Amino acid sequence: MTWLRRWLAPLLLPVLALAQVDLGDVLPGAASVRVAVIGDFGYSGSNGGFDKVAAAVKAAHASTPFDLGLTVGDNFYPSGVRTGDDTQWTRFWKPTYGALGIRFYPSLGNHDYQGDAAYQVTYSAKDPSWRMPARYYTFAAGPARFYALDTDEGKKRFFPKPWSDTQRDWLAAQFKAHAGVKWKIV
Repeated sequence: MTWLRRWLAPLLLPVLALAQVDLGDVLPGAASVRVAVIGDFGYSGSNGGFDKVAAAVKAAHASTPFDLGLTVGDNFYPSGVRTGDDTQWTRFWKPTYGALGIRFYPSLGNHDYQGDAAYQVTYSAKDPSWRMPARYYTFAAGPARFYALDTDEGKKRFFPKPWSDTQRDWLAAQFKAHAGVKWKIV
């Protein structure tokens, strides 16, 4: 079965990229939303800070619970995850942020593409705390509309044009479709 996943994963990412996913309202009726935001978090080596950041997020959540979480990319250092069963899920994700009991809505970063980014998308089916339906997507929570983008798209181009025209056009269409929303967080 592993060979099948390895063969299918590279094929899934482009298909998932074409899906224009709107998760709808993930906190229906909420008047406000408290969000934990983490990035560059999956590393515990020298100067990594993983343990300190995880402890701070856990303490803040225990004091005043977060409604949801976001990741802003580079989820697993130094080179993403290689499979849906990669040990980084059980080492960095599940015992720390997965254990908070809230859903996180991740974004990809350039380091995630050094592994197999498709597995970060498909991992959503394995763990309810990780909700990444596509490489880029949108959802509402309380009074805000969130847009998760993939500004690398696996190309490692960084500048001057780090994301595709397709994604740019998708975001413009989403802004138009949700023009009446007061808070837009990209």
